[in-house]
Amino acid sequence: MAQYLVAIQYIGLFVLFLEGYLVFKKWNSRLHAWLFLDCVTTFVCNAGYLVEIQATSQDMFIKGWQIAYIGNVWIAFSLFMFSAELCNVQVPKVIVRGLSLFHIATMLIILTSGHHTLYYTYMNYRQDGIVPYLDHGNGIWHHIYFGAVLVYAFVVIGMLVITIRKERNAVSRRRLIFVTLAMLCELAFFLPRFLKLFPEYDFTNLGNALCSVFIVISIFRFNLLDTRGMAKDNLIEELPEGIIFLNGYGYVNYFNKAAKEIIPELELTPDLVVADLDKTIEAGETITRGDRIFTPEKRSLLHDGTAIGTMYGLIDVTEHVQYTEELTRQREIAENANKAKSAFLASMSHEIRTPINAILGMNEMILRESKEEDILEYAGDIFSAGNTLLTIINDILDFSKIEEGRMEIIPVHYRTGILVYDLCNMIKDRATRKNLEFIVEVDENIPSILTGDEIRIRQCILNILTNAVKYTDSGSVTLNFGYTKEDDSHIFLNISVRDTGNGIKPEDMEDMFIPFTRLEMNRNRTVEGTGLGMSITTNLLELMGSELKVESVYGEGSTFSFSLRQLVNDWTGVGDYSKTYNEYHKSAISYHELFHAPEARLLVVDDTRVNLNVITKLLKRTQMQIDTAFSGPEAIEKAKNAHYDIMLIDHMMPEMDGIETLQRLKAQDPDSDTVYIVLTANAISGAREMYLAAGFHDYLSKPVKGKILEDMIRMNLPPEKIIPY
Repeated sequence: MAQYLVAIQYIGLFVLFLEGYLVFKKWNSRLHAWLFLDCVTTFVCNAGYLVEIQATSQDMFIKGWQIAYIGNVWIAFSLFMFSAELCNVQVPKVIVRGLSLFHIATMLIILTSGHHTLYYTYMNYRQDGIVPYLDHGNGIWHHIYFGAVLVYAFVVIGMLVITIRKERNAVSRRRLIFVTLAMLCELAFFLPRFLKLFPEYDFTNLGNALCSVFIVISIFRFNLLDTRGMAKDNLIEELPEGIIFLNGYGYVNYFNKAAKEIIPELELTPDLVVADLDKTIEAGETITRGDRIFTPEKRSLLHDGTAIGTMYGLIDVTEHVQYTEELTRQREIAENANKAKSAFLASMSHEIRTPINAILGMNEMILRESKEEDILEYAGDIFSAGNTLLTIINDILDFSKIEEGRMEIIPVHYRTGILVYDLCNMIKDRATRKNLEFIVEVDENIPSILTGDEIRIRQCILNILTNAVKYTDSGSVTLNFGYTKEDDSHIFLNISVRDTGNGIKPEDMEDMFIPFTRLEMNRNRTVEGTGLGMSITTNLLELMGSELKVESVYGEGSTFSFSLRQLVNDWTGVGDYSKTYNEYHKSAISYHELFHAPEARLLVVDDTRVNLNVITKLLKRTQMQIDTAFSGPEAIEKAKNAHYDIMLIDHMMPEMDGIETLQRLKAQDPDSDTVYIVLTANAISGAREMYLAAGFHDYLSKPVKGKILEDMIRMNLPPEKIIPY
């Protein structure tokens, strides 16, 4: 019998050695460290016991007994720490240190037991059993130590059972079950020794060996030492997203904790749940559970290119959906605010431009027809004030266009000399009224005809010139036109405005370009303006591929400059500008109509009688036959009885607006060759495009200038009806 027990010990040592080797080979975590400690301590314990059962003397037995206890003392502790790590239970460091001190004390007490009675009250070496053994009496520390071992055993088994109940992964559950069986085996073989059922043989060592067998099986069969795989399993189980796995036959074989919480029916009717998920995915819908929203996803699981199963994911998109809904809500608020702003601007444009149209139109008639100097002076002041007001309105509308990204640059052919003349004509009176010297410097070799957006170029220069005059109290304002040749087809038009005004503080330089911002309000509170000019100018220059450069000395003056790349249509130089200016000025002083058209018929439709009067008066010298209509229905009725070459139709009219009037007129006579032009105070961003899309042939905004109106009429009349002036 003894030889069988010895053989069992040798087998146990081999199994422990194998276990220790496997653990050492895979070592990369604390789990491996505690399991390796258990292997070593159990190996030492069993080796010591092997010496005991083969002892031929008391001294040899005592040495084997001491070796066995050096390992035995640490087995329960190492298994406890290993199980805690496996179950993902965090043991506080203070407890680990306390238990370590307890086992060190136990080991020292056992090794010195021949000198006290704490562990054994007496010890007698016996050889009357199957193998040699020690007859002893148990001291107080013996009871404490064995009680601690039992506590270890029950705590470890409790941790494992709780973890098994929570575990959803089948492989992880089987792995934990095998480890639990190993611990139960250890406990089962420890109890006979605790109860002194077989004093001549210590079954604990056999339990140690069988425990190792179960752990080795777990290592080989369930990858116990694959901490990466274990981490993945644990990660999947603890994911906040629901995960459902189907095998190759389409049956649910795993779902994590989150999936069960989201869809409790998984445990009872998993196949129906999967069918519903497929319908939800196909419909592109979401799943709502309480206040949470989940998006289901479906993916095939592939191995070497072959489908081995299917995975469903339930992704929590609550925050994303709420964020998207909030963005949508904010966008709707912004769109409504933008629509309200556009409606306000359209209304403001119409309500303010309509009376300005009347004021400037009738004032133009005074300037044309009056011969009295006092009256002409008053009319000149009205013209200046009206245009200032119009400039403010235009700035606001242009700013709106720029904000919406709908400002367009439209290149056209233009005469450089006329551009300079118009700028001088618009700014010279302002400078004269402030006793400022207005100096114009023009390079005589600048090409006479260029291609670019003449209107926007004029607007940029005029904004800079206006500011220069505003903020200069004495001295001069100098406008300089120069150029640099780029190639045979293009030049850079170099423009600068230099003044001897207030100048700009360095710290205020950036604020100058902020919309609605005016510098040094206390000092400049009497200066008119909206604070939009420089902001609009910089944006327009950027659209034209340029930038505004500013040099300024506070108290001495400023220089604003920019360069624009322009296409050259005629390289002939503009020549002596002062001579050209005088010729332009003489021709502009006396008004004359552009054409005569006594056979042409024109209908003007507007709900404001003064506007009808303005248009009629502005065009009277053209000798056209002009009729007026005070509403849309009146215009339709007149169109039944007469053919009109051109109709000028206002947009915002009561009863029937301009667009509806146009549609009724076209429906009434689809084959008519009448040219329909909208003449409206609506000049907001996109207005021109809207009217052309509605069916109008052309667009003219109020207040209208006589020459512009005549020119548009001339372009749209049949050539045979025009008699050049």
